[in-house]
Amino acid sequence: MNLTEAHDYMDMLLDKAEQPYFTTIEKDRYLDLAISEFVNSNYRKMGTDEDSRRAIASCIDWNKYELTADDIAGGYYISDSHPSLSQKYTNAGVIDQSGSVIAGSDFSGVGQAYTNVGFWMHGNQYVLPKNHLFTIAIQVDYYNRIEVMDLDTGEMHPGKDADDIIMERVIPKSISPAEYYEKENTLDPFQSFRTSDKAGTSFNNWGNSFGQIDYQQKNKRIGYWSYVDGKIIVSNASEIMRFVIQSVFLPTVEQAFTSSSMGGNSPSPIGFTFADHYQRKIIQLAVRKAASVTETGDYQIKDIETRK
Repeated sequence: MNLTEAHDYMDMLLDKAEQPYFTTIEKDRYLDLAISEFVNSNYRKMGTDEDSRRAIASCIDWNKYELTADDIAGGYYISDSHPSLSQKYTNAGVIDQSGSVIAGSDFSGVGQAYTNVGFWMHGNQYVLPKNHLFTIAIQVDYYNRIEVMDLDTGEMHPGKDADDIIMERVIPKSISPAEYYEKENTLDPFQSFRTSDKAGTSFNNWGNSFGQIDYQQKNKRIGYWSYVDGKIIVSNASEIMRFVIQSVFLPTVEQAFTSSSMGGNSPSPIGFTFADHYQRKIIQLAVRKAASVTETGDYQIKDIETRK
């Protein structure tokens, strides 16, 4: 169902309930309120209810931000003597190795293809996109910086190259801002990696194959993240090689009633359009909100929906 059809369906329900005429702008405002309530309500139930998971499946997406082994070994995106995601994924867009913004990667512009993608700042802060609602999961991959790189210059040790870079995958723990800053001031930021006999396992998860880098099982590192003022702050920023976040996004009215996609930097961009069954539920909720100016109107709308 497209937006014009959604408006027509609203008009039909409102007319049957003998409600006053609403302008297109007014109808969009009620649809916007209904979408927000629909997504929030189903998110709270999705852990135990299959229908709720299906209802907002189109609002769930993941985004990946990474420094490749060549980025690190080549000395690109250096900040404070180490390669940094905040030098690659900036507010201006994704920066290539030559220092230029990749065409079409502007995160902040209205209507851009990347409007559900955030950017990085100050090395360890991921600025969430405006339509981000909830964080479902975060994965961080740290690399063996202390083994391959001069910590003062950011240059690779003599004889070390991209093939010597290995990663440790961590599911960081969510903690409060106060706990986070306490731990950052007490933990050693340069925990070393120690290899085991489980080297060589291909690093392949979250729907992606990451090329020639091998994942090695290590002594488990503990990572932390915290939410502060629209940003996610991640521990041990100087050793982050890859950051993956899965989120629930809030679609606009136009996105909820169109078949176009507007995903982030994942290989299969998210399409926010709800299934027709759920679109109708959203419209019916919007009509109830529009009709709530009178108790009688609200009763008639519910009666019409029941009979349909």
